[in-house]
Amino acid sequence: MWRVGLAGVFVALVGSACSSAPAPKPSPVTRLVNTNAGDGFTYTFDGPLRQITTVYGILRVAGPGALTITSSSAYVSDSQEEWVASELESTYIATVQGTFEQAYGYAFNSGGSLQQALNGFHPRLAPWDSAVHASQASLRAGPYYLVAVVFDVPDPNWALKGLDLTYRVGEGTSRTLSLRGEEIQVQTPLQS
Repeated sequence: MWRVGLAGVFVALVGSACSSAPAPKPSPVTRLVNTNAGDGFTYTFDGPLRQITTVYGILRVAGPGALTITSSSAYVSDSQEEWVASELESTYIATVQGTFEQAYGYAFNSGGSLQQALNGFHPRLAPWDSAVHASQASLRAGPYYLVAVVFDVPDPNWALKGLDLTYRVGEGTSRTLSLRGEEIQVQTPLQS
C-alpha cells in the first residue's frame, strides 16, 4: 500500500515540475514596416513627362533578420486602363542613419530620372549619393530606408495608385508590404 502512495506522490511531483516549466518563446518575426503610412497626398505634375521619380516609402526593419527586396509592383492607370507594372530595376534604396524627421527631409517627388531629380537639389540629398538598386540592398533593423522608384509615364494622363514591395527574410518565404495613400498624377495642361 505504501508503494502505491509513494508512486502517487512521485507522479504528482513530476507533473507539477513539468507544468511549471516555462513554455518555449516563439522566435521574433522580421518584417518590413512603412513608417509614414498615415501620409495621404496627391501630387500632380503637368505633362507630358517621360519619367517621374518619387520616394514612395520611408521604411524600417522590425526584427532581428536581414531582408532583401525581391520585387516591386506599381499600380498604374492611364486614360485607357489600369494595370500592374514591375519596377524592380528602377527601384532604389538610400539609407538614413538618423531620425524619422531627417529621413522625411530626404523624400521628394520630381519629374525625370533619379539622376535628373537629384541634380536639382543644392545641397545634394546626402543619402542618395550612396543609393543602390533595391535588388542589391540588404536591409536590417536600425536605420530608415528610403525607397525611390523611377516610373516611365506611358500616357499624358497617368496616375500611380500604389506600390507593393515583395521581400524575403534570409532564405525564408516571401512577404509583401503594400504602400498606399499617396497618389501621383500626370495631367496634360488644358488647352486655352
